[in-house]
Amino acid sequence: MDILSLINSVFWFLVVTCVLVAWHEFGHFWVGRKCGVKVLRYAIGFGPALWKRTGKDGIEYAINAIPLGGYVKFADTRDGSVEPHDEARAFDKATLGKRSLIVLAGPLANLVLAIAAFAVMYMIGVRDDRAVLGVTSGIAQKAGLVRGDEIIKINGKDIGNWTTANIELMHLGYDKLSADLRVRNALLPTSEPRTISLDTAQLPPKFDETGVLSGLGMEPFFFNPDTLVAEIATDGPAARAGISIGEEIVAVNGVAVDTQRSFISQVQLLGKANNGKITLTAEKNGIRRDIPATAEFTTMAGVSAWRLGIGFERFDTIRQLGPLGALSAGVGDTWYFTIRTLGMIKSLLTLQASPKNISGPITIAEIAGISAKRGPAKFLEFLALISLSLFIVNLLPIPVLDGGQLLFFAMEKIKGGPLGERAMEAGGLIGILLLFGLMTLAITNDLSRTLGF
Repeated sequence: MDILSLINSVFWFLVVTCVLVAWHEFGHFWVGRKCGVKVLRYAIGFGPALWKRTGKDGIEYAINAIPLGGYVKFADTRDGSVEPHDEARAFDKATLGKRSLIVLAGPLANLVLAIAAFAVMYMIGVRDDRAVLGVTSGIAQKAGLVRGDEIIKINGKDIGNWTTANIELMHLGYDKLSADLRVRNALLPTSEPRTISLDTAQLPPKFDETGVLSGLGMEPFFFNPDTLVAEIATDGPAARAGISIGEEIVAVNGVAVDTQRSFISQVQLLGKANNGKITLTAEKNGIRRDIPATAEFTTMAGVSAWRLGIGFERFDTIRQLGPLGALSAGVGDTWYFTIRTLGMIKSLLTLQASPKNISGPITIAEIAGISAKRGPAKFLEFLALISLSLFIVNLLPIPVLDGGQLLFFAMEKIKGGPLGERAMEAGGLIGILLLFGLMTLAITNDLSRTLGF
């Protein structure tokens, strides 16, 4: 990763973290005040304060140096932070119902944000790659899948893009269930839909989410599309040469090419040898013509190469909806990803899924940077998914998380009184150890993937 990409990833990671943490803590803050509990401090991050001030409401607001979390400090008689006249407004003096609402408000704030981000994404319009196959091999090839086949349904569920297809196949693979794929070939206009049975039980044990497609022998078409011109950069080399959308590049300097990969290989080889000067052979409606062009050696996203400013057909689609439709779709996506995330947690706990599926801050930073580059809609989609993950993770019954606190409240309800101080301390220590273990695993996975060890 070059320095600019690193700076971009770190910047957007900080943006995502600050937005999500601030909103989560605002949920606790807002409901706490509505319940009559006194707030002493509202802080984003941990460690020494970079900025702080006390508002007219008497609350200290702070931004701290370590942006991996935040907190709202309520008045609590157990830590001596309450003046005698404020004891009735202390958190520990509130009813069990109010305390439960205050704790639950943080995760619920993340849930609301996820729905809102998904909805705005749909109103803007999000571009996705349709689930069209490129090269097939192994399990997929034996089942009868070929290049150009588009996955329309999996076990009756509509599939509109590769994200959904990957998730469905991954969970079927964890449960070793068969996948009935309804497909039609996008490269053949007269293709009729057909059903293909895919045996996911043949997948290797404990595969991770990045390996499900390769394990099945599926390569998305957009990894290596055909050479049908779909986009031309304005005032780029291809535009100046007179290449038009709808033409198919069939040869470079007389050497036949039929995929993006072979095209790029020839352009790099011949561009270097001839200072960018090449001859493209284009075909449309059975008519071929030779087009002289001069590629430009440029650097994009840290990669230097000879480029013509051509984008090939990759079978993508734009989903854009009105406000009501977008809200409905946002709720639907939130429900779908919640169920699938819970399924992933179950698979991890039952050792069906590889622990390599757990990612940490390095991966999140990289994806944040990539999604920001792909535009507002993709960034909102990423923000929604991370916010939804925080909603789910924070409700896990692990002490020091909101879910752990709610577990203590449930035990308090059953017991008829608060838990003892030693029990609370023991629970907190267990929670810290669990979180430390998860974070260590996540960072190890990040480093393993990034550095290749």
